[in-house]
Amino acid sequence: MSQFVIVTDSSCDLPHSMAEEMGLTVVPLSVLADGVRYTNYLDWREIPAGDYYQILREEKPAATSAANMEDFLQALEPLVQQGKDILYLG
Repeated sequence: MSQFVIVTDSSCDLPHSMAEEMGLTVVPLSVLADGVRYTNYLDWREIPAGDYYQILREEKPAATSAANMEDFLQALEPLVQQGKDILYLG
């Protein structure tokens, strides 16, 4: 078992399948689209990419937001408690 974990965020520009295959821990960013906040998972489970880009094409309000400190604590604390070293690539 590896003694370190690679952590990144969902702006890593990797397909979900590759991140899973590599065993990456991915901290999701937030997406605000037409007044609704979504969590930006690599598999686009909360809002499909096509839907988000359609909102942009229609010039409706849209924004992204980095993960906050609490998001990182929830992702990293269990890894530290397991004695893992963490390499964060943002």
